[in-house]
Amino acid sequence: MPFFLSLSGVGPVLAQNAYITNTSSSNVSVIDTATAAVTATITVGVQPYGVAVSPDGQKVYVTNEASATVSVIDTGSNTVTSTIPVGAQPIGVAITPDGTAAYVANDASQSVSVINTATNAVTATINGINGNPVGVGITPDGSKVFVSTGGDLYVITTATNTAADTGVNLPNAYGVVATPDGSKVYVASCNNGNVTVINPATNAVIAAIPTGPCARGVAVSPDGATLYVANAAGNSVSVINTATNQVTLGQRHQSPRRLGLSGWHSTLGG
Repeated sequence: MPFFLSLSGVGPVLAQNAYITNTSSSNVSVIDTATAAVTATITVGVQPYGVAVSPDGQKVYVTNEASATVSVIDTGSNTVTSTIPVGAQPIGVAITPDGTAAYVANDASQSVSVINTATNAVTATINGINGNPVGVGITPDGSKVFVSTGGDLYVITTATNTAADTGVNLPNAYGVVATPDGSKVYVASCNNGNVTVINPATNAVIAAIPTGPCARGVAVSPDGATLYVANAAGNSVSVINTATNQVTLGQRHQSPRRLGLSGWHSTLGG
């Protein structure tokens, strides 16, 4: 079953390759976006889940839920160059805009692992995150990491790698993404079928946008004008104008969960 998708490529150009995790077969498919052909299949850990591409397009980080590891793929050779032990049941992963660190949400251990991407070593484990961390979204200046826990929203200050509860309760929250200008953070909630809009400067709720049944994955366009939301139970993708919060119900899909868009600042839903 394909679960997560990320696109390689630098800048606001069409990415050359898409990397898709296949949980049941414990591998990653590499797809040429120009031809839609599978060009490589890469064996990783058991039950791969989340995937993130480094800003320079040279590395792909894949969380392996059942192995409690992260696989690092070299995009030039499409081979695994490192396997990094992290916390139990790693789910979401995101890389800082400067490419120096990867943040991994560990569902079962209630923690976030911080990986130095130069050495592929875990340099910090951030504990004290109640609930089950699943979604990770980083602000474009790299100063904050927002983590959804299925009920609450935490924020990590990257300068100190300390976590704090924002006080925002979001039932069954999953995907997290920040806009390219850093003015908003969007969090998808499955229980209420909403996307909650957060001011990252104050952690205050700006708006709650009804989308569709079980909103899970979120991705923002490179220009920040459009938000895409995968509604898992509604088999649809909602398209939101970020200036007006107006929602258009887009194309129907079979149980969509996660989204990815090309561009350095885009991210995937949890």
